[in-house]
Amino acid sequence: DNYMKKIYMRLMAILVIVFLLWILDTQLFGYVMTDFLSIIKMGDIVSYNHTLVLIGGIPTIIVMTISFVRILFSKSFKYQNFPKSIEAWVTCAVVIPFAVGLIADCIAPFFFLASSYTRCPQEKFDDYHVIDISLCETIIDNRRFW
Repeated sequence: DNYMKKIYMRLMAILVIVFLLWILDTQLFGYVMTDFLSIIKMGDIVSYNHTLVLIGGIPTIIVMTISFVRILFSKSFKYQNFPKSIEAWVTCAVVIPFAVGLIADCIAPFFFLASSYTRCPQEKFDDYHVIDISLCETIIDNRRFW
């Protein structure tokens, strides 16, 4: 019975790790990064959908993945704190990017209001900002999953 519980817990940890890696893949190679690079380039068409806070959350996903891998390979199968020598650095690496992303995410809409960008009026393109409103007709949105 205890043996089956350990197997079940390890399988659950593996599923969580796979899920976290999928989220990380989406953030680094999917529409989140596409939106982020669009904001960095500031071209004629900019896509923005709370991208900055999602980018700021990447270190959190990485630390959570490392924590679950450590749990998976521990004998007691319990969370273990990071070594004291790096715990403060890990905390800063998680908190600071997330806080910066959250603050930037709150400021970004005001930036778009104050800039020459106009939000596309079509509902399906409501997270696109363009220099010229006629560019909304040329957008092909291939960022969605479904």
